[in-house]
Amino acid sequence: MAALVLGFLYMALMNLQLGNRMTLLRIRGRDGAVETAQYVMDSLRTVGLPSLRSCEKNDDSEKNCLIQIEKEWARGNRVGGGSASIKYDVQITVENEEDYTAESKSKFETVNNIYAKRVVVKVEWPFNNSIQSIDVSGVIR
Repeated sequence: MAALVLGFLYMALMNLQLGNRMTLLRIRGRDGAVETAQYVMDSLRTVGLPSLRSCEKNDDSEKNCLIQIEKEWARGNRVGGGSASIKYDVQITVENEEDYTAESKSKFETVNNIYAKRVVVKVEWPFNNSIQSIDVSGVIR
């Protein structure tokens, strides 16, 4: 009888440990996605406004670019503990520039100046037979 009770307790502890592991993996994946999105936004700010181009164009005049970034983490504190990695799909959308256009007029010409662009970075990654995603947006001046 005692072995049966210990067996149930052991199974309950294993189930609890599996749930904790899945939670840790979900949190680690989301943290990596936030870090990846911030890295991409910082990179876009570094290249500057005139360099923001698109890879392909949608019907609704948004510009898209898709890249893949892989993050790797060490497992545990031991030497030789191995590593875990996640591949993130990053989609960059440069939205319509009409909202950030200033017009300068003179007697001779009218010049439209784009002073900022709104960028949306969507990061997707696989987790537990589903696709997780986050969106980060910002205005690059």
